Amino acid sequence: MIYVASSWRNPRYEGVLDCLTQWNIAFYNWRDEEGFHWSDVFNTESVDHWTTPIKPERYIDGMRHERARAGFERDMQHLREAEAVILVLECGKSAHLEAGWAAGAGKPTALYITGDLQPELMYGMFDVMTDDIDILMHWAWSHTAERIVPHRTAHA
Repeated sequence: MIYVASSWRNPRYEGVLDCLTQWNIAFYNWRDEEGFHWSDVFNTESVDHWTTPIKPERYIDGMRHERARAGFERDMQHLREAEAVILVLECGKSAHLEAGWAAGAGKPTALYITGDLQPELMYGMFDVMTDDIDILMHWAWSHTAERIVPHRTAHA
């Protein structure tokens, strides 16, 4: 299974999942109906967690929230179980931490570059860096054994 680390704001995330599906490569979709949302913890009317900084004590309290703890554990469990990790740019701190954890754990890692970027020396820890979705899919295929079993419909 591939863990695809990215951002809620990244419009290319779904396209990567579509490609993985076409290649029958299993993946974890943290955006599914059970996925974590900061709105489960904070009142979204008063906190825009994408752009508005909050006080440290409010953040720490939020991280202690049952829903935040459960979301963290769910994502970490899938990260531990992943055969490989893809970081899809552009993304934020959490996705970078996930990819860094995976690299440190010895998992195969790939960086998918989706546009111009600010150079980062530590991206050198990725096994492959590419802006080509076909290269990324070949890499993913070669680093996973778990496949999606296509659904079959019975014909009368």
